Amino acid sequence: MKKKFMLLVVAFISLLLIPKVKVKAVTIDEEGFFADGKKIVIKERADEEDGAHIEYDGTSTDVGIIDIYGGSKDEAVENTEIVFEGGTVKNIYGGGYGQGSVTENVSITVTGGEVKEFIFAGGNSNAKVENAKIEVNLSTDEASVPVVAHSYGNATVGNTEITTTKGKIINFVELKVKYKDKEASELVPTGILDIGKLNELRSSVIEAAKISNEDVSEEFYYDERFENAYNSENIADDSTGLILYLKPLKYTFKLVYGNIEVPRTYAIGHEISEGDLIEIFEEFLKETGLTEEVFENMEFYLDEDMTIALDTEEFETSSINEDLTLYVNIVSHKEDEGDEITENPDTADINLVLVIGAMLVGSLGLGYTIKKRRFN
Repeated sequence: MKKKFMLLVVAFISLLLIPKVKVKAVTIDEEGFFADGKKIVIKERADEEDGAHIEYDGTSTDVGIIDIYGGSKDEAVENTEIVFEGGTVKNIYGGGYGQGSVTENVSITVTGGEVKEFIFAGGNSNAKVENAKIEVNLSTDEASVPVVAHSYGNATVGNTEITTTKGKIINFVELKVKYKDKEASELVPTGILDIGKLNELRSSVIEAAKISNEDVSEEFYYDERFENAYNSENIADDSTGLILYLKPLKYTFKLVYGNIEVPRTYAIGHEISEGDLIEIFEEFLKETGLTEEVFENMEFYLDEDMTIALDTEEFETSSINEDLTLYVNIVSHKEDEGDEITENPDTADINLVLVIGAMLVGSLGLGYTIKKRRFN
């Protein structure tokens, strides 16, 4: 009897130790409806209200005109399957949102319904999709559906297959204008490039970057790696997008000390010379009210918080081809002698040999010493 009791106890404990499998449920929030990898069928609502009736996993629910995701929000799933028969939705995403990637396959079948914006083979934001298949079989040959063969945002799709039995597919791609970290984009139909829309996007980027048309040149590319150049008036149907890359024609070299800025603008390819540096530092002293003595105690940083020091041994002015700001810090004591610096001496008119070669000029790769000069 005692042995039998012990066996029952062991069996009970074993049951407690079995890992519990969480059964994922669909999710509906402000971002939309997430099927979380379950097969869903989208139909007309029985109450004739705007939106759609969604069937899944033996149950169903009514939704308004919202985004529909086959995948999950910030969690990966293996496969998704969406059947769109009726109703009205905003967008359909074969994948998920954020980190909600699809590791294997997306399947989207369209036989009816209305999509206000687009059907995406992939996901939204960073949600990746490995493979996607979209099949279109509408009620008439004239009916059409807007399809994007890739994802939205930074998400990617490995392979996309689109087939149509009846009806038309209107392919859309992303048209983007980019200048450094500024960009504007919109989904446009493939075919003849919409110059008007391109100019709208270009103007918004120019305005956001606070530059003028004369400050940039233009190059078209199919990708952000700028490997595949574009030289046609058409946008290819199989393209994942088109980028107008605005390339700067000038760069600004700037010294910042507290609230004081001393900038100089040069053409791309211009190497900062001895004369350039002398001019910059003459103005620096004039604007800051400092004296030449501070040159021996200058430190340079690449960030305003003075946490990323300039590598003076590796840095060369000949390598500058984009905006560069150096934040100046003046140490309060000389490291080798421990003497305090007098930033505002009684004698303002001092002749010094500005040997910045080792500390500044040499570190900028110019290989010369600023000679004795007189600063007013």
